[in-house]
Amino acid sequence: MSWICANCQKKLSGRKGKRFCDSICKNEYHNKMRLANAEVTQTIDSFMHRNRTILFEIYLEKRIKKYFVTKAYLTKKGFKFKYHTGSTVNSQGKTYHYIYDFRYMEFSSDQIMVLKN
Repeated sequence: MSWICANCQKKLSGRKGKRFCDSICKNEYHNKMRLANAEVTQTIDSFMHRNRTILFEIYLEKRIKKYFVTKAYLTKKGFKFKYHTGSTVNSQGKTYHYIYDFRYMEFSSDQIMVLKN
């Protein structure tokens, strides 16, 4: 029975489940996968770091662990609401989004409550 190498597409023979012709093909394949993933994760990670920097800058101005800010202000600063490190729902059904050591939630239609952990 024969299979096809996942890297170079050559026919393989040998044991069942074999994916690569040799260690060179195996290394090339995994290096390509690492590079493809790195491009995406670096972009997303830079958005999350930027979001944390924005929240931290506001925190330094206010010097309190719990503060309110408008959505428009965060958006103007370049905050991307789509990117965060996690989220939870509290007992009242409100969703907290986490960005490293900060968390935020929509307090009203325009106000965002931010807490520093």
